[in-house]
Amino acid sequence: MSNQLTVKKNFIQYGGEFKKNKKEYQELEKKANSLIENSTQKEKKALEEAFNAYQKKIESVVTSKQYKTLENKAKNHSVAMNKTLIKAKNEFIKITDQINKKDWDESIKKKKINELYDYVISKFYSKEEIEGFKKMMSSIVLLNT
Repeated sequence: MSNQLTVKKNFIQYGGEFKKNKKEYQELEKKANSLIENSTQKEKKALEEAFNAYQKKIESVVTSKQYKTLENKAKNHSVAMNKTLIKAKNEFIKITDQINKKDWDESIKKKKINELYDYVISKFYSKEEIEGFKKMMSSIVLLNT
């Protein structure tokens, strides 16, 4: 019985020491943060002013005629890219349909379609882009399993 009281008394002491140190730690942390804030007010204000000036500059650039011209040209190229991809997709489907109609073994058909896919994709994207896409797709597949 007295052993249990000693154990409880020890934990009461440890808890008290912990809480005392925790309180002192938190007070020191507040003082340190206050010191940082008080010592850097001028720099913080200058940083905020610089950031606001930067935001205003960005706004003026993106509303400029020069930027709008670039944006419109980029949109036109994006539309052209999408049209080209649709043409390529339709051609790919047409050729895969022709391959599937052949009187070939299914493994040969699959091999020919994969070869066609690799050929087509290499005409649109760099090796690095293809590898990046494959990595992304494999991680998606892993997440779904």
